[in-house]
Amino acid sequence: MIQVYKESPRGDTVRWQFIITYQEQAYDLTGCDITANVKRKITDSDAAAVVPSSNVTIDPTDLPNGLITYIIANTVTNAMAPGSYYSDIQVELVSGDIITPIRIMWELDSDIIRTTT
Repeated sequence: MIQVYKESPRGDTVRWQFIITYQEQAYDLTGCDITANVKRKITDSDAAAVVPSSNVTIDPTDLPNGLITYIIANTVTNAMAPGSYYSDIQVELVSGDIITPIRIMWELDSDIIRTTT
């Protein structure tokens, strides 16, 4: 698993690209199910997620080369309190195996310019 640290201002659209690897190589994600959610604490249940998987878009940017874009809309981040959050990207492989190749430690900063309410 790769752990990454990200920062973004509250109210901005989150758009991060990742290459999903498995056994140290970019993995062809064709036919895979990819999900993510956002939690305040790693130990929180999925039901307690601050951002449920239905509000995290995983765009299959280039599936054969393992490239995805992780997106959370600005309307979602605008409703969140500034602070520290955690997210995993979970992939169900075509074989049925489940892997968690990326863990995101995310600092949602207070915004200076409030363009939305």
